[in-house]
Amino acid sequence: MTEYDRTTGEPWNDEDLDQLRILAAEDKALGVIAVRLGRTEEAVRHKAEAEGISLMAG
Repeated sequence: MTEYDRTTGEPWNDEDLDQLRILAAEDKALGVIAVRLGRTEEAVRHKAEAEGISLMAG
């Protein structure tokens, strides 16, 4: 089975959003969240902004 590189634009699903909310609530750094979700920092920042999720500053 071929593994999918999630950074190629796969749509966000409910599980991804739940993880984003949890990691943001735990004040994880943007880079940590990006690695955990298999997304770019830019993608995470954009999605968090679109969903009204506050990310840790710096």
